[in-house]
Amino acid sequence: MADVVLLSLPLATAIVVALMLAGIAWRRSVKKVRGVFVLMCLSLAVLSATYWMELNSDTLGGKLFWNNLEYLVNVSLPPLFLIYTYIFLGRREVRWRSTVLLLFIIPALMLALLWTNDLHHLFYTQVGMPDEPFSAFDHTYGIGFAIHSAYSLGLLLISVGALAYAYLRSSRMHRRQIMPVLVASIIPIVTLMIGLADVVP
Repeated sequence: MADVVLLSLPLATAIVVALMLAGIAWRRSVKKVRGVFVLMCLSLAVLSATYWMELNSDTLGGKLFWNNLEYLVNVSLPPLFLIYTYIFLGRREVRWRSTVLLLFIIPALMLALLWTNDLHHLFYTQVGMPDEPFSAFDHTYGIGFAIHSAYSLGLLLISVGALAYAYLRSSRMHRRQIMPVLVASIIPIVTLMIGLADVVP
């Protein structure tokens, strides 16, 4: 029981913080970035909540159901963050509707691959119930997950590159605005790489 509480605290905290940030941003942030930032915060709250539900589920079907909902956020956050980055930096190209649609083609395909995994096993080659309670399901990744990860990591790296380039070319005042976003953008990249390398459980 203590383990469940200990593991639940970070997820509950993440939900609360994400919702608070969404509320603060809606009231105080500038209009051009407000919508995308609030959407990202709400997405993070949904991701934490669905992951929590996956861990709490006591059947494989339940775990897979919540995992499928998690991936609505997993596939959409990297393109959303790239859009946010370009709007934040004042770059106009992401405002073109066709560009935004192109960014979400692979995420949509990955969702379709995940949600039909039982037919082809290209996203997960194997799934099973874990030995430990309050755990994600056991799985072996397939080619679909590799494509998803490469695309997501690529978009995140493009975002970091654009922010770093803008930081180096900006005045001291603008650097103070760019630095928090740049630092925050590195966190999911490090987390993703640790997860892919299976360094920690």
